[in-house]
Amino acid sequence: MEMFTVEEKNVFIGEPPLRVDIIKRLSRIGFDEAFKKRKIVKIDNVDLNIIELQDLILLKKIAARPKDLEDLKHLQKISDSIRSEKNKEK
Repeated sequence: MEMFTVEEKNVFIGEPPLRVDIIKRLSRIGFDEAFKKRKIVKIDNVDLNIIELQDLILLKKIAARPKDLEDLKHLQKISDSIRSEKNKEK
């Protein structure tokens, strides 16, 4: 558990493409605000806290690394699809 006590911003577990990023501090998004909006997903009887899609999109825009920009294209398509589905329900 030492990895969670060091001052670094993120912790990475595994190797791409199966790497899990644990974000310990958020820039431009308050942690408390993001935590309230998180999604809780149960996998193998373990509750996982997942950042809300719009917050993830904002973090990807802020990071702006090549991989983040590529991810952003896909995340925006997902967001647009969800928005379209919600509009159809109305």
